[in-house]
Amino acid sequence: MKRSSPLGALGQWFQDSLPIWYDPCYRPPLQSARRLGVDPRRADWVAWYLTQAEKMSTSELRQPGRISYRSLARVHQGDLLEELGEPESLATHLGAPVEAASAVELAHTLRMACGGTLEAARKALRSRGPALNLLGGWVEAGPRGGIGLAQLNDVATAIAALRSEGFRGQVVVLQLGEAPITGLRACLEGVPKVWTARVSDKAPSGSAEQWLEALDQTLDEMPRGALTIVVCGSEALASGVGPDLDLAALRERDLKVEQALASRSRLYLPGGGGGRDAWRALAGTAVTVGLGRNAVIDADFNPLRARFAAIGHGLREEQLAHDDLSYGIAEELGHGRSGDRMLGYYTAEGIEHALYEYGFLDHLQRLGFRRFEVLVDALPMGDRMRLIGESEGERHMLVESTLSAETIDGEPYLFVHWLTLRNPHGQFTHRRPRLPGQDAPGLGMALEAGEVLRRMARRLGMAGVAMQPSWFHVAYTARYEFSFQTLERQARFVALIRDTRALPLDTTTRALAEGRILLNDAPYAWEADRMTTAHRHDPKALRAAAQTYRFTVKPAPEPGSP
Repeated sequence: MKRSSPLGALGQWFQDSLPIWYDPCYRPPLQSARRLGVDPRRADWVAWYLTQAEKMSTSELRQPGRISYRSLARVHQGDLLEELGEPESLATHLGAPVEAASAVELAHTLRMACGGTLEAARKALRSRGPALNLLGGWVEAGPRGGIGLAQLNDVATAIAALRSEGFRGQVVVLQLGEAPITGLRACLEGVPKVWTARVSDKAPSGSAEQWLEALDQTLDEMPRGALTIVVCGSEALASGVGPDLDLAALRERDLKVEQALASRSRLYLPGGGGGRDAWRALAGTAVTVGLGRNAVIDADFNPLRARFAAIGHGLREEQLAHDDLSYGIAEELGHGRSGDRMLGYYTAEGIEHALYEYGFLDHLQRLGFRRFEVLVDALPMGDRMRLIGESEGERHMLVESTLSAETIDGEPYLFVHWLTLRNPHGQFTHRRPRLPGQDAPGLGMALEAGEVLRRMARRLGMAGVAMQPSWFHVAYTARYEFSFQTLERQARFVALIRDTRALPLDTTTRALAEGRILLNDAPYAWEADRMTTAHRHDPKALRAAAQTYRFTVKPAPEPGSP
């Protein structure tokens, strides 16, 4: 018997009208996942939005099963499938470095996504209604792989599997994103009754109005399929190529498609999409389809913050501040036994328990680390925490932070003197070079670490978190949550970002370190001033102040020149 939703009629109606497939492993375990054409956290953030905003409960999200190699082999060549778990071969396909442990986990992610697409397609056919899988829609992948994360064609795999199960109806594949569908056509060569269309082929560039007119034309031409697969990619939001579509245009797009497909079996897939708003686009599709209306996702809603707040509310003082804890996970993970307390409150055991609850340790396990230990001690500048993990018999320092309580403008703040997240197995590349201050690539958990610091400050009754970034790239990474204290300093920072946006982040950081940045034609040195989470400046005044500053970059000297 189906369990009733604890969220009331709204949550129950949403789940009944739109079953959704999701698994935490949908986040690719890669240090450079953002360069693969998708936001690595997109599926997580949509799932957290739907559950934290009370559209459905966590238990109502459907967990996929992993697709079989037999199903994949119907449309993919055997050597591709053999290479999926091999780090060197997989790195060649992805165009990004892959560690041994991550290769196995990434292959698992791809197969789980394909399994979710197949299960959602079956459900759509059974219910004659909609279904959504939060990862997939890789129509660009061909029999020998594709580009970036799109190495398996989940759409073709699902269609071929349905055909093997006796389904003979017309299939329609509607590509609303920017990725080409040539890979899908190659995978399905010889498979009958499959109609495909890519809307941007009719409107490769131009305004949202022109693209939406092309969509109307495509919907008029589209046959009435027994199953319609909609790939609702949002690449146009961040890529700057293709049609000029914003979130409002994407909402109108989704509503047009859903109205045209009402009462039909239809499967929605996310396709590609990076940038800050990628999750909002996909969440908007879910709400439009699930609730039958064009709903705006709250611009201020932060799914990571909402998720961590829910977890933080469940963490009790005795779990964080007592020494004699005994958890079921203790034997598996190991515990540091320092007698010191972080900020006079958190024990090593309490910090480790919190990292487990917030999902840090699960992510690190997918990167190949085990047997974690937290160590806490005191330094002259503050309290230090180190997270140690084991891999292949060696112990590695993965996280290190030094924190103290500081008074700023009469208010107590959690001051971050030092924070490093490091993957000792990671590799620097020309696309992701070493930045000043780095001795290893990051873990891909900077946003999560920042949110945990927020939670710590809140629990300790502090006004916020503060830091003094020694490098431009540190401030740039924190720019959405932290601001410099004075309007003029923040305005110079905003202007610097504006005037160097065409440059890679490492190029700007190095140019600053080498004295090649000019401010209003005068030499400029990076100002390592204090930033906090509590200061917010008036946007109009900030824009006006930023207009008074102009940054230019002098070219780097030729190699060998004096």
